[in-house]
Parts: sequence; C-alpha cells; structure tokens
Amino acid sequence: MKQNKGVIGVGLVLAIVLGVVVVGGGAYYLGKDSNKVEIKNPVNVIPNVEKQELPVKEEEKKETPPKVVSDCDSNSKPSIKVLSPKGGEVYKVGDKITVKWSSCNVQKVYVSMVQGGHDMGNLTETSILASQGSYQWIVPSTQWESNTGFIFGIWDADPGHTDIVGKSGSFSVAFATGMPDPKNISTTLPANYISSNNWPPVITTSSQSYSCNNVGVVPNTEGNNIISEKVINGKKYCITSNSDRAMSHTYTDYKYTTVKGNGTKIASFNLGLVSCGVYDKSEAEKCQATVSIFLNNLDLMIDSLMQAK
Repeated sequence: MKQNKGVIGVGLVLAIVLGVVVVGGGAYYLGKDSNKVEIKNPVNVIPNVEKQELPVKEEEKKETPPKVVSDCDSNSKPSIKVLSPKGGEVYKVGDKITVKWSSCNVQKVYVSMVQGGHDMGNLTETSILASQGSYQWIVPSTQWESNTGFIFGIWDADPGHTDIVGKSGSFSVAFATGMPDPKNISTTLPANYISSNNWPPVITTSSQSYSCNNVGVVPNTEGNNIISEKVINGKKYCITSNSDRAMSHTYTDYKYTTVKGNGTKIASFNLGLVSCGVYDKSEAEKCQATVSIFLNNLDLMIDSLMQAK
C-alpha cells in the first residue's frame, strides 16, 4: 500500500510541473507560470506562412497599345479611298448624299458618277481640293428609269495622275417605276448635250465565242476599261467602256458584245457628253435630266438595234 501512494505522489508532481493542456474547449495553462493565459478562439492566431505575391489585376497585364502611324508620307504613292457611300443604300429624290473620301499625296480631284457602267460625267464644274474630303449631291427629280448601280468616282485631277480613282459602293435611288418598252425609246441623240461620230452604232459579227473576263476596272495604255456583264431583255451582254475627259466634255468609247449562234455580235460606238455644270441652274437641271434618261435607256437602245440587224 505504501508503494502505491508513492507512485501516485510522483505522478501528481509531474503533472503540476509539466502543466495541463486542454484542447478543444479553449483552456491553455503553463505549468511553472503562476499566470494563466486563456485563448478561447484560437482561429484568430495568424499562421506562420511564406510570403506570397498578390495576383496582378487584369488591367495591369494589358500592354500599352502601339502608337498609330499614318500609312501616308511624302514617299507614298498617290491614292484615293472613298469612305461613303459604302454600298447598298437606297436614296430618294431630294436626299442629300455626302460622298466622303481620304487621299494621300493628291492635291485636287474631280467628283464624277457612273450608273450601270455608264459614265455620267463630272458632278463638279471644276476640280476641288482633295483635302476637302467630301462633296454633297442632291438627288434630282429626273425621269431615270433604272434606279440601281449608281457609283461615285473621285478622280485625281493632278497632272499625270488621271488613272488614279477611288470609287464608292453601289447605291440605288427609289424613283424608278420599271423599264420602258424598247419600241417607245427614241434612238435620236439629244444634240444639245450628247454628240457622236458613229451613231447609230456600227454592228459587226465575229466567229469568236462569247466570254466576259476581268469584270471591273482594267487599266490599259489609253486609260481604264470598265467591264461589266449584264442581262438585257433576257440576253447576256459584256459591256466595255473607256472614258477620256476634256475641258467641258467626257468622251466614252463603248462596245456591247452578245452571243450570236456559235460566235458573237458586237455594237461599237462613242458618245461625247457635255458637263452640265457649264450651264446655269435651270439649264443644268434640264441637261442632267436629258443625259440621264438617255444613258439609262442606252442598254435597251443597243439591244433593240442589235436585234434589228
């Protein structure tokens, strides 16, 4: 019995010396220290962890955008780019259409219009500064029958640069009521505004098979050929036109080619169109209306003449 008491005594002493730790409830005692420190919520203890770098915010990762450098300098080739109309627009009589462009190393320009592949001449009486960057055209109340395929052309008016041109997208004007009967179309030239040295057209045939390649603008030694392909009264035509500008006129050579048997039939002619801007306002409007009606009926005229031969 005495031995057991001795063991119990030693155990008590060791417990007092080493201290008692109670975990989970929240009491912590240090054995030899008479002061008691109690931590009821040990979750507030900051753990000893290694230093970590904070993540970089997304906006801080973005690189500084490169400085925009103009692609036009004193060594750049002259060029013109039409910004609007972009194409697909439909305008009505009285609408104000603003054609806009940008240019590089171009001093002066002409503003012209093409409709259905036909050059309608200059809209500006004289050349204007390229830096102007825009020109406004009001859709006139004409009797045009074809209402599609209108394109603005901005031509370089500087000497030696007549082959430099920028073109707008193709737009429409909502004033057409349908194509007229070819039988009711006069083939007589409006002499006051249009001239020609081979009208009616010279019509020939060829054994060469029909083809219409390189549709669009094709440069050549005499200027630019504008090549288009269209269906007129159910017949396919390849149309080539080449224009040259003078003081107050635009001269255009035309060639209409269609299928004839195993070969082709060709109508060739030229037209000289006066620039309507040389007249006063009332006469200019009459001129523009007359020329526009003639050009918009031109396809039907040629088709009618081709079938008669």
